[in-house]
Amino acid sequence: RRVHGGTRSVFSMILTYVKQTLALCVGAIAAAIVVPAYVVFIALKKPSYFFARGKTCVTSLTDVNSDFGSHSFIKGSNGVKLHLVTAGSGPLILFLHGFPEFWYSWRNQLKHFANSHTVAAIDMRGYGTSDKPVHKSDYQMQVLVQDVKNVIENLGFSKCILVAHDWGALIGWRVVCTYPSLIEKYVSLSIPHPLVVRANLSWSTARKFWYMAFFQLPFVPEWFLSAFDYNIIRRMGAISKNVRPSPRDIEAYAAAAAQPGALTAMLNYYRNRLSGSHVPRAAESVPKGCKLKVPCLVLSGADDTVCSPELHTGASRFIESVQVHILPKCSHWVQTDQPEEVNRLIADFIKSN
Repeated sequence: RRVHGGTRSVFSMILTYVKQTLALCVGAIAAAIVVPAYVVFIALKKPSYFFARGKTCVTSLTDVNSDFGSHSFIKGSNGVKLHLVTAGSGPLILFLHGFPEFWYSWRNQLKHFANSHTVAAIDMRGYGTSDKPVHKSDYQMQVLVQDVKNVIENLGFSKCILVAHDWGALIGWRVVCTYPSLIEKYVSLSIPHPLVVRANLSWSTARKFWYMAFFQLPFVPEWFLSAFDYNIIRRMGAISKNVRPSPRDIEAYAAAAAQPGALTAMLNYYRNRLSGSHVPRAAESVPKGCKLKVPCLVLSGADDTVCSPELHTGASRFIESVQVHILPKCSHWVQTDQPEEVNRLIADFIKSN
């Protein structure tokens, strides 16, 4: 049995190194295409951006901090301090943001649900004004899951309604799988259950995740995201099919990304996906043949260019009680693209039995 276990361990290590090598090769190819094309695009379309670098770094996040609740810090795992915005009273709704955002992406939900619940939105570790540990291992999945568990318990609650988007949603699925007693209901925005993704993954859907390989490279992704006064971050913050973000909103995302150490911290989430951690992935933490019992609501945009609608097919095979809504004319950033519809669907889900 020991020999068999040792063989599996060696095979797992080899497989991890092969995946890392392939990812770096794909990332290098992507960088060789994307980076020069981006520089040429800026030179032709926005030449003034060559002289814009550094402007965002003097912008204060306090400009967006006053309207949505009380600001404080709370302890995550390993003593990390997480910035927290809270409002309202009653049962807890905890919001987890994705890449490359911060708590502000939940501004429309905080105001809406504070009338009936205690609402809390955190800056995930490495984001906004939360602590930014310097080691890549500080962003492994099991550490991020413990952050969420600690926040719920340190707020004085035994359970919560968890609402999460993008990377926050991926962490949320692991929280639901690992600590189901902590989660009364789970709302995942844009990210299907990992087993659902695995069942539906094809070449046409998998190739949309090319940027994950690009993010494995050292230094280059940090430059790419920060170049020309964080233009890529600004463009991502401006993506919306229905609600035009204000200049203040776009500036807030750029200011959050400009915090010292933030970009490397954000990218370390991706860089740990191929780290070879021996802790099971979220998909593997669900016993075979066992359906997830926590009621789940999944909301996704029909025009999501990352997680295509077909990736959500067959969720009921893996979740005992699940609702899936594909929102028409909606991008990946569902909570800011269609805030009223998202709020309505979440409120109906919370009220349902």
